[in-house]
Amino acid sequence: MLRSTIGASALTLGALFAVGCRQELPEPERERLSADALRFARHLMAREYVAAHAMTARAYQARVSVDSLEHAFEFSVPRSMRPTDSLFVLMTDPMVGWGARQPGDVGWVYVVIPADATRDGEAVAMIFAREGEVMRIREVEIGRP
Repeated sequence: MLRSTIGASALTLGALFAVGCRQELPEPERERLSADALRFARHLMAREYVAAHAMTARAYQARVSVDSLEHAFEFSVPRSMRPTDSLFVLMTDPMVGWGARQPGDVGWVYVVIPADATRDGEAVAMIFAREGEVMRIREVEIGRP
């Protein structure tokens, strides 16, 4: 039993290493990250900060309160901007070779909040990481670079 557990762990680590070394995220994972990133951004646009915060990793939640997330978003994206249906994922990246990559990181996703008549567009960038069996948002950057 112990031997098969070790073998399964080695196989899992090998598979994760192989996926992590690719320059593109596998299609199912890219689609899942894109869908989760859009859901997070839509929560923000709908001012559902508790729901958005719940999608983040425990370490992020310990560091950034719901009120802080709200303040950061409201600073960059005023309530007058409401293009929730026109949000789109511009880019996903597996972060291979990134200095910011940490163990467990799966990828980075950049969601565009298009411009409206009152303002230039903005963006939300997220780093997704595995937290146990679940993927959560480890880091959030709001606003255009």
